[in-house]
Amino acid sequence: MQNVQQLENEIQRLKIAVEELSVLNDLAIAASSSLEVRQMLDIIVQKSIKAVKAEQGSISLVTAQEDTPFRTLIRQVDLTHDHMPYRIGAHITGWILKNKKSLMIENLATDQRFQASEQEQKEIRSVLCVPIWSQAKIIGILMMMNKKTQEPFNADDLRLLSIIAAQSGQLIRNSQLQEEAIQSRDQLITLQHELDIARIIQLSMLPKKFPAFPDRKEFDIYAEMIPAKEVGGDFYDFFLIDQNRLGFAIGDVSGKGIPAALFMAVGKTVLKTTAMKGLSPEECLQQVNRMLHLESVASMFVTVFYGILNLTSGIVTYANGGHLPPYKISKNGTVTAIDTTGNLALGLLESAVYESKSIHLQPGDCLVLFSDGITEAQGAHHLEFGEERLMHSLNQPIKSAQDTAQAILTDVKTFCAGRTQSDDMTVLVLHFLPNSSLK
Repeated sequence: MQNVQQLENEIQRLKIAVEELSVLNDLAIAASSSLEVRQMLDIIVQKSIKAVKAEQGSISLVTAQEDTPFRTLIRQVDLTHDHMPYRIGAHITGWILKNKKSLMIENLATDQRFQASEQEQKEIRSVLCVPIWSQAKIIGILMMMNKKTQEPFNADDLRLLSIIAAQSGQLIRNSQLQEEAIQSRDQLITLQHELDIARIIQLSMLPKKFPAFPDRKEFDIYAEMIPAKEVGGDFYDFFLIDQNRLGFAIGDVSGKGIPAALFMAVGKTVLKTTAMKGLSPEECLQQVNRMLHLESVASMFVTVFYGILNLTSGIVTYANGGHLPPYKISKNGTVTAIDTTGNLALGLLESAVYESKSIHLQPGDCLVLFSDGITEAQGAHHLEFGEERLMHSLNQPIKSAQDTAQAILTDVKTFCAGRTQSDDMTVLVLHFLPNSSLK
């Protein structure tokens, strides 16, 4: 008789072991699949209900919110029993979070540790709660309620649920990491799309047809921008104010991406619209600054050099709003930086005052405007191209505005040796032609 009892006990232990292995095998299969967090949680709860023969199970994950430290994501009910889903108060999950250990309640109505509500006492007999750990932190709670056999949960149930919870922690974390990776990928795709839009906005605003004024023999003008991988806010522009005056400008907006591209578009449009009124450079920048200050978002600003070339006299009147001063190349090859007007970038201070200065271009002289993406372009060992190398690039015979601009860009590209640059590189060259009507 004793041998029969021992055999039955052994058979029971084997059955429990088989159930444990079966559950762990199911979880291992789930782990090999690419499942979303909710799908993974659903499998864990289903397997747990089956393993401990519960009427209902749920899984709650820890949140960062103090008022609701747990959020129940999955609640499963055994459909073979005719009952509604149970709701259990936060006092039980709070106990787990405070004590950091498993909890087994044989009879909720008589358990002195908890003051169960009347509804809870009516619906819930026994409860089994196990914390889910990952990297030494509780990330969730696995809870089972009411054994189908009407008996309370026992030590074997607690041990089995603890095994499931131990395996579940890493499964849940892996699924979370996978979802985070997918979200990061989607965000990168969205960001790249936004950057592509920004680049389209930027490039579509720039004149690209050269020669720009094939019928005018007094001057030759060429400009080019090489956009950075991370879209910046460089721009250039040129236009005939009237038959005797050529306006030209270069600018660099602070910031990157969509905001910089949009602010560039606004700045360039406002600048040209204001300049076409025939205002002096200082008046033009003054008005543009006031308008951009009203439009500025998150303290964005733009550096601008704006000049007007009198095509009869060769006099260039200019104002500089915080931009790098251009270089003048004399027809004899001398390279000099023109005087700055010492004014602020546009959009920073509504009351900023701007002033103009003038230089005299002789037939054959050339003006070179550039952005800091040229001088700050980085080569080996983070060395910058710098103004000394730029002046060396300019110390060449002037053939045409395009040749001069492209010679600069070629030297910069050679210096960078294919390294990705963080800023746009922009050059504008204005050549006052020897066959001009200057007397």
